[in-house]
Amino acid sequence: DQNIGFVSAVSAAEDEPGSDTTRNIPVHIRPAHNAPVNFTVSAAKMASDGAFTDPVEAANDFTIPDNTISFAANDAAFTKNLAILIKHDTVIEADETFRLTLTPDPSTPLPAAYAFQATHDFTINASDNIAEFAAALGADTREGEEIEMTVTLSNPASAGGFDLTISATATSTANLSDITDPDSKTISFAAGAESATATFAIADDLATEADETIRFTLSGTPPAAWGALGSLLTHDVVIPTNDNIVSLAVASGAPSRVTEGGNIQLAVTPSNPPPAAGITVTVTGTTIIGGDGYTIAHPREEIRGRDPSERVDITGYFYGDDLLGATEDGRWVNYVFLNPTSGREEVKHTWAVRRGEYLFASGWYERYIGPPLSP
Repeated sequence: DQNIGFVSAVSAAEDEPGSDTTRNIPVHIRPAHNAPVNFTVSAAKMASDGAFTDPVEAANDFTIPDNTISFAANDAAFTKNLAILIKHDTVIEADETFRLTLTPDPSTPLPAAYAFQATHDFTINASDNIAEFAAALGADTREGEEIEMTVTLSNPASAGGFDLTISATATSTANLSDITDPDSKTISFAAGAESATATFAIADDLATEADETIRFTLSGTPPAAWGALGSLLTHDVVIPTNDNIVSLAVASGAPSRVTEGGNIQLAVTPSNPPPAAGITVTVTGTTIIGGDGYTIAHPREEIRGRDPSERVDITGYFYGDDLLGATEDGRWVNYVFLNPTSGREEVKHTWAVRRGEYLFASGWYERYIGPPLSP
């Protein structure tokens, strides 16, 4: 027999390798020919209609490092190998069938008497094991709540299992202090497991702020023999603001200056309607702090002359630096403080503004409804 081209028209299906792997497809000429014969090789993927019309994806399917096959005149090497690099991808996909085609170089025509096998088909079975975030993860949570981050496996974990890591990262609107748990957690997949979940607690802070976004990232390396990480490796969670604030200002139409013995009219305005139980707001007099940081004037006698280092609330928050950092533009500072009217520790919203070396501060109280307080 006189044959030239691929040794076979079809080869047996094989699983996608656990890593990028070179496969050799034999091309032969039997017997040797007395003139050179050269080919170029092209590839196509089977489309849904069964025709080989779809392009091969170099990143996810395979590449052909050298797409030429050459036989010299009277070449003693009857068989040459066409090397293709089959890729180990992380895309979930069905079985794929490909066709390789030999195209003769017109300058080295085929010998007419030889049977020409111009194509070779082969199939790569779907064997994609990947780990990635579940597609149905929640898009938002609220301060004081928990968010569950679930990672799913496309196929059960192999014997021995493996670990991955979920990490929270800061963004332009949120920092890691918005999470009360460790910002990085390990999740473990025992043999046969198909998912694992890590729970992160969101801080219920006292800051008045807009919506915040925290990004969670999945990292790690599954065993190469099992698979790899997929494409859904980040997930953003929005923390909507739950900050209802109350503003204090001179009442509309009322004078901003009064004489001794007169009354000043102040307007207290909530940013949103109060709940059914209502809210209690207490307006206090003005605090004056000197250039050395010590309190000069305060409605409560025991506060006057207080050392700046003592400005720590019962949650452990040292609000002294934030208070003393106020400029002539003013700033809000929020902390837990004893309300002399109610006798309870409550959130105090203080407006502080600097005039020369003196700092003037005044504010209002709001019932503390956060987590239990520990002195």
